[in-house]
Amino acid sequence: MKRTTKTSALNVGFVMFVATVIVIIALFWVGSGAGIFQRQAQYHFMCPSTSRLKDGSRVYLSGVPVGKVEDIDFVDDLSISSVKVTVSVAERISSRIRKDSSVSLQSDGLLGDVSVHISMGTSDREDLPFGEEIRYQPTSPIEEFVGAEFTGTASDVLRELVVVLKQIESGKGTVGKLLRDPELYDSLNTFFKSLDTLTAKLEQVATDLGTFADAVRGQEGVLGKLLYSKEYERDLSRVISSSAEIATRFEQSLKASGDKRSVVSRLLLDEELGGRLDGAVTKIEEGSKSLALVLGMLERGEGSVGQLLHDSTIAASIKDLFLGVQELGYMRNIIQNAELQGREAKSGDYRASAMARLEASRARMLARINVPGDGEGEKEKQDDAAPEKKEPPRAEDGGGGPDGAVPE
Repeated sequence: MKRTTKTSALNVGFVMFVATVIVIIALFWVGSGAGIFQRQAQYHFMCPSTSRLKDGSRVYLSGVPVGKVEDIDFVDDLSISSVKVTVSVAERISSRIRKDSSVSLQSDGLLGDVSVHISMGTSDREDLPFGEEIRYQPTSPIEEFVGAEFTGTASDVLRELVVVLKQIESGKGTVGKLLRDPELYDSLNTFFKSLDTLTAKLEQVATDLGTFADAVRGQEGVLGKLLYSKEYERDLSRVISSSAEIATRFEQSLKASGDKRSVVSRLLLDEELGGRLDGAVTKIEEGSKSLALVLGMLERGEGSVGQLLHDSTIAASIKDLFLGVQELGYMRNIIQNAELQGREAKSGDYRASAMARLEASRARMLARINVPGDGEGEKEKQDDAAPEKKEPPRAEDGGGGPDGAVPE
């Protein structure tokens, strides 16, 4: 009984072991991209070096796992230094491998494993038959780093970079001159010093602006009070209101200037008045020029008045003359008689003028009386006859105007 139980346990254990092995093999098979029951197609390629490539390494078609490496071996021809690598892929995807497809080796993961990558061919090319050789495309470290799609661009960039470095080494271009030409270096150094000075000045300006802004916020100065002071706000509002009122009144005055009789209208619209004002201003300017000329002559001592103002001897002589006249009695009498005669002659002229005006008035009255009319003529005759009885006062009686003159 015990022996039968032991045999059954061994059988069960063997079956479990075989099943586990099959499952592990199946997992590896599926992980390699090849199905367990799928038909496989084999291809090969010639590789200069298969470092880190081993049997069972994965095979990718445009990044999709489709198979594994079956064999790595040398060829019989000793003249060929490349290694033959045989790969197997699922037969269902073999139609995507064309004659223009290529194969390359790339790192797979951080452990340093290498995998086979096959590029998908174009649809206008023929299918690659089973067992044929796939063209090998060597890769560069740059291609592994940035990808195959950027390989051409990276190569161009490196090529251009080498050219630029050669030009710099030979002293061409701005960077080359900067490295080789000390004058350019000095100029650049001076520029940076000027830039530092400008930066310091800008910082000072920023500091001053900050101080100014603080002063404005503290209602210091006119601007601060204008922006933050309520009192200034009220005063400004009153000023604006007053200005608006003045503008309104001025507008009303302009509307009222439509009346041509107003002074404003005449000042604005009367061309004749404008011409007269212009003439008056011109005459005032001319008078100012003449006055300035006369004052200049007086200031320079030209003419009699100028000499009288500047020459002290003339003033002294005149003073002496008047003193001498006052001392000589007969000279004073002569001057007084001359003044009296002149006053009487002036009174006589006034009297003759008054008599002439009376004669003219009498002639006009007689002419009115001779004209036929109502009683108004008699009245006017009486009114005109009344002045005839009056005689003009005499100078001896002290009547009349100043200096014995007879009023009109």
